[in-house]
Amino acid sequence: MRSPNLWIPPYSPHQERLFIQILALRDEGLTFLEVASALNESGLISTRGTTFTAALVHALLKKGKIRKMRLETPVSWSVRAIGMTFLRLS
Repeated sequence: MRSPNLWIPPYSPHQERLFIQILALRDEGLTFLEVASALNESGLISTRGTTFTAALVHALLKKGKIRKMRLETPVSWSVRAIGMTFLRLS
């Protein structure tokens, strides 16, 4: 059986807020460095307890968009060529 999204780990409320805030700041036209500075100035910390960098903001946005796409894509799965083999145990 194959499915591209059998299990997607849930976001914590903190991760969800960060993603939404990063998305909003990028929609305002801020660069990744400006978004990182804005998050750091507001006192927010990353989920691992570090300060934000442009690279971290880029990674969070990229991974968040991939996650959002997977959650919004309808689940499609298929089962093919099921077979059984009997073994003689002696």
